[in-house]
Amino acid sequence: MYPLVETIKMYNGQIYRLKLHQKRMDTSYKAVFGQENPFLLHRLIKVPPAFTKGLVKIRFLYDRKDADIRFEHYRPKIIRTLKIVCDDNISYSHKYTERKIFDRLLLQKGDCDDILIVKQGLITDTSIANIAFYDPSSGRWVTPAVPLLKGVCREARLQKDLHEEIITVADLHRYDRAVLLNAMICDQPPVVAIENIII
Repeated sequence: MYPLVETIKMYNGQIYRLKLHQKRMDTSYKAVFGQENPFLLHRLIKVPPAFTKGLVKIRFLYDRKDADIRFEHYRPKIIRTLKIVCDDNISYSHKYTERKIFDRLLLQKGDCDDILIVKQGLITDTSIANIAFYDPSSGRWVTPAVPLLKGVCREARLQKDLHEEIITVADLHRYDRAVLLNAMICDQPPVVAIENIII
């Protein structure tokens, strides 16, 4: 089993944010394996004809020596409600294929569509995405300064209009809505009303 993965968006044959994916993969490879990353995404991704149309998820799975590239047509999940769950020990600093910790926390979501994870009192991420909040008093979009995973969509937005802040559950009343940010939904992120974040 490949321990690490990059999930990359492709639409009508166009691959999105490939340089940011390469940068994150380089960082993860160095941290996990202690070596420079030998895999270059722009050389290795060859798109099969069956996947040149529509929204496609590319999964680049890799270990120290080998890699596997998988393609699948993608339909975004509908996320309108989030349940706050707490785990003070959760760690997901690299994009691992092993996600049992999220599966366990998702058992607590009840009727909500996804979870919003709190670690040591701080808002972090959902099970599938980083999150950003709109502050109407300042007109700014803010995202947790200490996420579980530094996603490529989050990184792209930080270079434009997104700001990092320490965010607690008690701060949520300051915002009027949230959006989920990951590679596949970055360009049309689902919006969650603050009242639909359930404590």
